[in-house]
Amino acid sequence: AGTRSQVLVILNKMQRELVSALASAGDLTKYSKGRKQDLLRQVKQVISEYYIKAQGELDLATSGLAEVQTAHLGKMLNTSILIDASVALPTATAVSRIAGNALIEGGVIADWWKKQTADVVFKVTSAIQQGIAQGETNQQVILRMVGKPGTSGALDMARSNVAALVQTAMQTVANDSRLSVFDANSDVIGSVEW
Repeated sequence: AGTRSQVLVILNKMQRELVSALASAGDLTKYSKGRKQDLLRQVKQVISEYYIKAQGELDLATSGLAEVQTAHLGKMLNTSILIDASVALPTATAVSRIAGNALIEGGVIADWWKKQTADVVFKVTSAIQQGIAQGETNQQVILRMVGKPGTSGALDMARSNVAALVQTAMQTVANDSRLSVFDANSDVIGSVEW
């Protein structure tokens, strides 16, 4: 829950920065095509920067999680297996790869971050463009982006998707870490049953 909360704090900061930029932008309906494109580029840059920060937070957490999980399971096995041998642990390089190469539905975690970043950029810039095209005020465009009671905005779904990604990534890394210890001790552990 800690990593999820930290990542959501990052996204909330992103939302505040986007809202501030739109609130202080002046009348969006009077923007020239070039000025509108500059605004959309700025929005894309802000989203990308915050998603990189959020991904970095998750990467740090999953790296630590992989180390803790392998060490903990190694200790548990050392006290459980009644043989005169110590439990083998995966190498530091192997543990590092677990966090960096964990797969979620066939895609590495970094690819999921890229996909979510692109999706949020698309939804937020589309909300802005639609608001401008419909002659909405800046406040109406902001509500389109952040939502209002009873109506989800583009950033509501972004937070839900990121929370799910963090939870899934943490669980996947924990499972992969434990499996790596079992694999390293296949000479004494014949099979694993879930």
